[in-house]
Parts: sequence; structure tokens; C-alpha cells
Amino acid sequence: LPASDYLMLSDVVVETSKTLTLSPGAFIRSAAGRKLLVSGSLQANGTSTQRVRFGSTSPYPAAGNWLGIEVVAGGTATISRARVEHATNGIFFNGGQGTVANSLIRFNTNGIYV
Repeated sequence: LPASDYLMLSDVVVETSKTLTLSPGAFIRSAAGRKLLVSGSLQANGTSTQRVRFGSTSPYPAAGNWLGIEVVAGGTATISRARVEHATNGIFFNGGQGTVANSLIRFNTNGIYV
């Protein structure tokens, strides 16, 4: 997805053998109780001046506003120069694999949960 704001109003599933690539500057704003479930591949690679961001749609965001990014068995996530905020589990490696580098994971109930 190119650099822009995106509203995630329901759970989003990246299916097995599919890849979701987020360009620098992309901002995924999630509704309450929703998650990004990765069974395939997530590529979220920002730059030092344009991070990929994940957060809440709430006007007054707080930890736990949305469920977060969940990488399940068979799924992979490569996250670099990103910001993940206001989730229950910022990034949850639930049997999946991946790397997180040069990223800010803050204001979540749990930052990176393995």
C-alpha cells in the first residue's frame, strides 16, 4: 500500500502465500477490537523520515485500543523503521517468525509478545 492513511474497520488477514507490503509513510489506523493477522508475509519497511505506522482510530488513544499485529505459524513479518502504538499486543509472534528493527513499539499493553 502506498503512503497514505488507511482505516482497518474489521480484522485484516494476510493469507498464506500472500504478501502485504506497506510503503514508507503508510499509516494503518485500527478500530477497537481488530487485528492484523499474518498467515502469509508482512513487509512494513519505513525510512528514518517516513515510518510505517500502526495505531488506533480513537481520538484519545490508549493501550489496548486495538488487538495488534499477530503473526501465526507459517507467517512471517519484516518490520523496520515502524511505529506500533495503542494495541493489546503490539506485535504477537504466535508461532510465526520475523524481524523487528529500528522501530518504536510503545503505549501497548505488551510490546512484542513471543
